[in-house]
Amino acid sequence: MLRSYRLLLGHRGYLANIALATISFCGLFAWISASPFVLQDLYGLSAFSYGLAFGLAAVGFMLGTSLAATIVVRLGLDRTIGIGAAVLAAGGLALLAVVGWLPRSGLGLALPVAVYLAGMGLIMPQAFASALQPFPHHAGAASALGGVIQQSAAAIAGAVVARALGSSAWPLAVALASAGCLAPMVWYFTRDVRKG
Repeated sequence: MLRSYRLLLGHRGYLANIALATISFCGLFAWISASPFVLQDLYGLSAFSYGLAFGLAAVGFMLGTSLAATIVVRLGLDRTIGIGAAVLAAGGLALLAVVGWLPRSGLGLALPVAVYLAGMGLIMPQAFASALQPFPHHAGAASALGGVIQQSAAAIAGAVVARALGSSAWPLAVALASAGCLAPMVWYFTRDVRKG
């Protein structure tokens, strides 16, 4: 097992793909950690309205994964991941704009998050598939290690955002915008490593 992990951690293409999946997942955990406080305590949504807003955001992920299943056959894993990274950035930046310029609105907050999660739906399955491709005989170890990295980083991101929350939604918006903008940069600057 340790030999397998050493092999995986030495493969830059594997790490680049896991990084892309992890970045997008960090934004999801920031949303999960912060949304009850932001939408209910700050924005005054009832529990039912909060559930609707959270559900609307989740629809974005379902749309992203459905779209990915359609386009990945035509465009391939890497281009689908690139599109997902751009969508992730658009959602994160839109959330910054909403928090900065629109009055407090649960729907206004949930829509950009839905866009972000659509990007995650385009990235995550493809990034994991791409990460596992070079390791047909170590697929279990590769998947497990990727999951541990992803879950650990996301838990830290969620805890940091939850700790930073105060009287505004800015920590949530900054977290999603940061993850959203980081994803296309990682995708672009690691393209040779991921194809090698």
